[in-house]
Amino acid sequence: MSLSRLRHGFLRSEHGAVTVDWVVLTAAAAGVALATSGLLVAGIHSQQYAMEETMGTQGFVGETFAAAMRNYQPFDQAFHEAVYNDVSSLSDADLDILEAFVNDMNSLLASGTEEEVNALTDMTYAVGLTYAERIRERPNGTGSDPSELERIATELGWHLDAWTSSNSTVALANTL
Repeated sequence: MSLSRLRHGFLRSEHGAVTVDWVVLTAAAAGVALATSGLLVAGIHSQQYAMEETMGTQGFVGETFAAAMRNYQPFDQAFHEAVYNDVSSLSDADLDILEAFVNDMNSLLASGTEEEVNALTDMTYAVGLTYAERIRERPNGTGSDPSELERIATELGWHLDAWTSSNSTVALANTL
């Protein structure tokens, strides 16, 4: 057998042709599936984002959170209501400043007395309810500006010296 005859026989042979066909078809199908899944994932993320935006702007998420905040059982109902009424009258910018103060106080009073922690918890929930009703994300920053706090306290009729005493939220509760 000559080499050309061997080559010619090999090329004309159909043994394994089905296997090659299946390998090519399977590779093509896998490629199409990967390309399609890439397009679907992008479309799903786009739809998810649109749905989240719609739910947020229509208040679904905010209303659910607000309902949870409304179900909070305050330690001191009168203090909680007084703080909520005052805080809900603030502008968004002033509310953010007060939120930074509340965050500062939460870190300082972590080891406070039960009365201090309860009063701060009531204040925290009053501020949180205001954010929820305005459908605004609650910032988690700290570092409140004392001069801005003094301005806000004066506008609300709160006594700033109560905030700076050792039992600040309890003293604040006594001034409302």
